[in-house]
Amino acid sequence: MMSSLSFTAPLLLAGLVILPALWWLLRATPPAPKRVPFGGLMFLSGLNDENQTPARTPWWLLLLRLAALALVIVGLSGPILNAPEEQSDTGPLLIIVDDSWAAAPHWRRAQEMVQNLALAPKAGARTVRLVTTAGVPTVSDPMPLRDAAAQLDGMVPKAALPDRAATLSALAEVIDWRDWSLLWLSDGVIGRRRGDQAFLTTIRQTRQVTLFRVPGAAPTTLTGLEAGGNGLVATLTRIGGGARQGTLVATSADGRAIADLPFAIDGDASTLSLPINLPLALRNEVARLSILEQPHAGAVWLLDAGTKRVRAGLVSAAAASLLDSGFYIKQALTDRTALFEGRIDELTTPETGLIVLDDIGTLRPADEERLINWVNAGGVLLRFAGPNTASAAGRDGPLRNPTYPVALRGGERSFGGALTWADPQGVGGYDAEGPFGDLPLPDDVAVRRQVLSRASAEPGDQVWAHLADGTPLVTARAEGQGLLILIHVTASPTWSDLPLSTIFPTMMDRLVRLAAGAAPARPTQPLAPYRVLNGYGILTDPPQNARPADPSDLVAGAVAPGLYGDQTGGFAVNTYQGGQPTLDPITASLLPPTAILRGPDGIAAKALGPSLLVAALVLYLADMLALLVTRWREARQGVAAMIAIGVMGTLAGALLPGGTATAQAMDLRPDLDPKAEEAALRTRFAYVMTGNPAVDRISDAGLTGLTREAIRRTALEPALPTGVDIERDDLSVYPLIYWPITADSFAPSDSALSRLEAFMAGGGMLIIDTQDGERQTPGGNTPAGQQLKTVLQRMDIPPLEPLSAGHILTKSFFRLEDLHGRNSGGTVWVEAQVALRETTDSVPSLIIAGRDWAAAWAVDDGGRPLRPAGPGGNARREYAFRTGINIAMVALTGNYKSDQVHVQDLLDQMGAP
Repeated sequence: MMSSLSFTAPLLLAGLVILPALWWLLRATPPAPKRVPFGGLMFLSGLNDENQTPARTPWWLLLLRLAALALVIVGLSGPILNAPEEQSDTGPLLIIVDDSWAAAPHWRRAQEMVQNLALAPKAGARTVRLVTTAGVPTVSDPMPLRDAAAQLDGMVPKAALPDRAATLSALAEVIDWRDWSLLWLSDGVIGRRRGDQAFLTTIRQTRQVTLFRVPGAAPTTLTGLEAGGNGLVATLTRIGGGARQGTLVATSADGRAIADLPFAIDGDASTLSLPINLPLALRNEVARLSILEQPHAGAVWLLDAGTKRVRAGLVSAAAASLLDSGFYIKQALTDRTALFEGRIDELTTPETGLIVLDDIGTLRPADEERLINWVNAGGVLLRFAGPNTASAAGRDGPLRNPTYPVALRGGERSFGGALTWADPQGVGGYDAEGPFGDLPLPDDVAVRRQVLSRASAEPGDQVWAHLADGTPLVTARAEGQGLLILIHVTASPTWSDLPLSTIFPTMMDRLVRLAAGAAPARPTQPLAPYRVLNGYGILTDPPQNARPADPSDLVAGAVAPGLYGDQTGGFAVNTYQGGQPTLDPITASLLPPTAILRGPDGIAAKALGPSLLVAALVLYLADMLALLVTRWREARQGVAAMIAIGVMGTLAGALLPGGTATAQAMDLRPDLDPKAEEAALRTRFAYVMTGNPAVDRISDAGLTGLTREAIRRTALEPALPTGVDIERDDLSVYPLIYWPITADSFAPSDSALSRLEAFMAGGGMLIIDTQDGERQTPGGNTPAGQQLKTVLQRMDIPPLEPLSAGHILTKSFFRLEDLHGRNSGGTVWVEAQVALRETTDSVPSLIIAGRDWAAAWAVDDGGRPLRPAGPGGNARREYAFRTGINIAMVALTGNYKSDQVHVQDLLDQMGAP
């Protein structure tokens, strides 16, 4: 229950009793003067004195001043609307906070509940400890309730479940909390593990328990994903009873929605297997699955390249005796790839990731050239040996055929025959750094024949598996962006038992993962996180102190959910990958009979003090205006009075009871737009939303990439970028705004252009990019350039000049010759040097070019580039990032470095040695 109005410092209200006395005092006048006629005054009759002083203060001005004083007194007394009633229990309070992903949907309401309790009368005198339960539980030092509310307000849920056993241990080391009153901000779920049950047992022994929960908020989760030949199959699990409905959304790495799949879990089932049938190209683009109505990490499943279904090609020899080997290859690849049979010229396409040559000995020169080019472009060529391979190797002599990873000896080596004395060999071991490094040695494989490599190995040759006598079984070599792999036996049981063994499908699966660009199914070395999930199911940058995770922990899911490795081959760890416990909803039957169950408060408490003080300030400003209309002397007195009252109010807020609430009341900041307030609290770059989804997506991804690189390389730590509507949003809180101009860009209104002009005048930097530099010609104009010209004709822009050699933009952080982007065509125009202002630290307010910077910077959630870098490849992308960092440095720090980079020239001019 909440009362309608209460005060944190009610004694200050006693000041209201002086208002009638002030009214009487200000209205009082001295006795009327005695009149004595003076004859000489007759000569002054008829004259009017324009400067007359009223006999008494006007009633309306007196009322205005008394009202302002009344507002100050009431505002400083700390009025609170709908404040909670004073609690009878004023003893120590332990607040247990389930900061898990299950609490994410109602996290803000739990924070508001504690904030409301902190506004209750005498709440400041209560000792409070906070303990968080997710991840590694932590217990705070004793603090006032208001400090606990402020600390909780800065927390965010984690992508983990509460560790109840660790929570009990952490509390036992600090206090005997069964003697404390308990406020449990529950996430609404409880596990069935022993630690969870011990936690509930201790709860039942606590003196007084209040449980905060949101009724009916038990989540629906994603607990598994299978990638098979027929597509993806997601497993959805509900917690608690009742039918559930929702939508499973499949999105790509750049945030595009690929599929929306409605689902329903009826009242009898607790899980649902939901098939996701997509064309191969779309399936391979899926990077994330999420339940639309569930904003928490348990409703998110991250996909890495291991779930992609590779397009594979198979080329088999024409001899009937070798057709059987194709059967074993198909059995191993059908469920893992989209397998096609055909000619080499049909299969060497960019869409094909893996080509298997089944004992193809001699290749035609044209086919050999196609395969080499295809491998260099990133393909994986897998060859099986056999009689044809052994025969062709003899014709090659000592040279290595470019489609083999190693140079081969002619002929074949036999074991266990009538003319040999060697026994069949088993698998002797694997290369620890190769894809088979963690596989067990099979005891059901015997190799009777093989092709051998020459003893003189070349740099880059790798032996991924070898026989017991040390001879190679699987060799490999990196070639360009791709791989050459040779299995030195046939794909049929004629030379070995490998195709019949249980290890063969696993080995083929590892090779398919290589073709998909995935990390091994079991990492062989520690991997550092490059994107992690928070409790809301959003991928964020890892903390700066993040350390590489051990391979065993990655496979077991004993690390924070997210993507590990790098953008070229990440390993995904999901919330349920480590086998999370079975969860049940928390009900009243699990708590002691005296427990108090609370849900979200219907009406939030609100401190009225700041609003009343703002109103008092407005009245005093009106009083000052009235004095300015009358006489300047009285205006000065009014200003002095307002300053004095402000100082007195500050002292009263600090010295009188309820000082914390009073200090909060003195915060006279006007309400800001939430988006602008968030941008003002953390530096972030912005881009103009054009209304074109493709352009806006690249702008967002581009500034995201620039932000990531700025954090990685410099001391800047900007937040993620945001799009702005120049027609409505407050632009003053952003240091840098990127505006892509296209031929079909919208025509901004005069109001929007005025906002941009004010933004530039206030020290902001506007970057206009027509993205057409390579198409610009000296005498012509591109469609985007024409659109830019139309916009600039309506704007009041500073004078421009071409980017000069040695401009601050080329040396603020990196030394550059030009501001490179995805292209280097056209002229870069910047605000002329003569127009730069010292008031903005000489920051150029306008940069115009067609370099397509956003496309060069654009990366997906995994940090992978979204667009080709342009001429020059990765070197051009590197220079584009350096350009962006230089621009960001100038926008945020001004020209502080302009003198430093000229130190040597200055010393030379001074004649210094």
